[in-house]
Amino acid sequence: MKTLRQVTVTPRGAQVDGRTVAEGNLTAIYRATVEGGYPKFFKMDGLCRLGFIAAELLLAGESAELRVDAAVVLFNRSGSLVTDRNYQATIGDADYYPSPALFVYTLANIVTGEIAIRHKIHGETAFYILDAPDEAAVDRAVEEIYLTSAPSAVIAGWLEWISDSDYIAQLKLVTNTTNHMDNLISQLKEQIIDVLNLEDMTPADIDDQAPLFGEGLGLDSIDALELIVLLEREYGIKLANPAEGKAIFSSVASIADYVSRNCKK
Repeated sequence: MKTLRQVTVTPRGAQVDGRTVAEGNLTAIYRATVEGGYPKFFKMDGLCRLGFIAAELLLAGESAELRVDAAVVLFNRSGSLVTDRNYQATIGDADYYPSPALFVYTLANIVTGEIAIRHKIHGETAFYILDAPDEAAVDRAVEEIYLTSAPSAVIAGWLEWISDSDYIAQLKLVTNTTNHMDNLISQLKEQIIDVLNLEDMTPADIDDQAPLFGEGLGLDSIDALELIVLLEREYGIKLANPAEGKAIFSSVASIADYVSRNCKK
């Protein structure tokens, strides 16, 4: 497994891979880093706002193709206790007016759902309680996810909210590069066979590194146009300069590498 990025958020500000990218509280970081805004941010409880900001920084620049099959696994010591207490106060009031706005955040795993909604993540999500931060436990959880499913990446780490002046997020984005690329290469082979009507071939007949044009698969210029259309239709990638196609389409492996870095769906 490979850690692509690490994010730390505290009341002092936010760091990405050890470099400070914003200073101040969560609202200040939100206004400095979230392009276009996300009005629901201000309706969330503290734990969800913390997770939202950390995930936003963690996934910045990552393709939609990597996000869609990602998983989220988070840990803390207190769950959603702060919001639970705030909600209990509304129940304990003499007039008994429970707050629906607080009630919806009285489960710790709501933050994983908020992250999934924001980034269109369809993979597994989980939230666990530990006595203290435990990097080994986090790594074991990530390994178990990769044993039971095939996520494109995993957002994992510690997410603790105590108050407006006491909180910490320590998250990392982990990928099993070989697994992710293998899945993408297999998918591309099937798509190439389908779109080019290579009826007598199977994915196993196409070598990952073999040339697609000339020797190797023997494709021609019309096939190249079909591949350009394939990238735009299936992955949202439009080649601004068709001349780039020669390098991109040199092999299935090179196409997979380009898609992994540029996918917009």
